[in-house]
Amino acid sequence: KDNIHRAAIVTEEAGELIQTAIDYELNIDIQNDEIEGAQRARMIEEATHTAAMGVRFLLEILGDWKNEAKA
Repeated sequence: KDNIHRAAIVTEEAGELIQTAIDYELNIDIQNDEIEGAQRARMIEEATHTAAMGVRFLLEILGDWKNEAKA
């Protein structure tokens, strides 16, 4: 995989996180506690996905760099 594709995956996850945050903020006044809790859980899930893909991106970049240094 190339770096552009790797970065796009991180960006896609970040976009999903932004969308869940927007959904939460736009609906906060009309929510009950159960819906609010579910939306917070969704934001946590998307933040976790974003962080995981960011770490994966870094590990792959570092792996590429180490492999190039060995060659």
